[in-house]
Amino acid sequence: MEGSRFQTLIAAEFTDVDQLCENARHWDLSFRPLAAPAGSGALARMLQGRARRIDYSYARFLVGLDQRGAPPAGKYTFTIPGSSLGQLWWRGQTTGAQDILVFSPSSELASFSGPDFEVHLISVTPEDLAAYAERRGLEVPAKARLPSVFKLPVAHLRRARGVLAGLGAGPSPFAFCDLDILAEDLVCSWLSQAGLRPRRTDPSASGRVVDAFLERVSEGDVRDLRISDLCVAGNISRRALELTFRERFGVSPSAFLKRMRLCQAYRDLTVASSIDRTVGDVMDKVGLTHVGRFAQEYRSLFGELPSHTLAQ
Repeated sequence: MEGSRFQTLIAAEFTDVDQLCENARHWDLSFRPLAAPAGSGALARMLQGRARRIDYSYARFLVGLDQRGAPPAGKYTFTIPGSSLGQLWWRGQTTGAQDILVFSPSSELASFSGPDFEVHLISVTPEDLAAYAERRGLEVPAKARLPSVFKLPVAHLRRARGVLAGLGAGPSPFAFCDLDILAEDLVCSWLSQAGLRPRRTDPSASGRVVDAFLERVSEGDVRDLRISDLCVAGNISRRALELTFRERFGVSPSAFLKRMRLCQAYRDLTVASSIDRTVGDVMDKVGLTHVGRFAQEYRSLFGELPSHTLAQ
């Protein structure tokens, strides 16, 4: 039946992150690169589609990203990482290639990913989630008892990647029953782990410092953020933090912080009014002091002067 086929909505490569965010279906995205692209080639590949009520997305990003936004409205979204994914900071915790991430309806996306990030995403309605639970004789626990990150049995994870790999390789006919069975496995594995919390992916001292760093950045607390203070508080050397940052994000912590200050300035300028706030006010809020350098770096990153962003 045609209604049981996978219907492709978008299948494209992108050389510009803003273009990707504008064209993405289901999701409301605001991504910013963590470093300047190395060349002029594609930065990302995306495939999105639908089989009946199940939304599916595949994405591979070749540049580190500050990822903000919102998942498909009114649905539960399950994130299946690619096998090559290293570590991902997501909503206050570090996750790895064996972790399934769950977005509940009305939740937000806030994560930092490294320079080669591959992910599959499946979104189901609350009604379908309840139907899957009923099929397996499971109750749907209270939301507070359900983990935002859980482990899928290795065999199920391997099968999930196998089922989705063909679809992620490009548009092709895709039977609804395959996606339906996979979604049911994800939902029921999640429900059966109510009350459990996964172990930290990175328990090292430098990993904990990076997590604390990313937590503050995600909250926009960048004005008084100092790399040296973090090293002292975490009792680690600057070199240890440098190595961890470069391994996870491909950039130094100082370059990362500078980029995040620029991104936070952009966010503040887009919501500010030129009547009650100046560019200088925003610079001070994010800890930037050199006006000329700020304007130059801001224009290089966002394609316009800070004053133009504020005026709009």
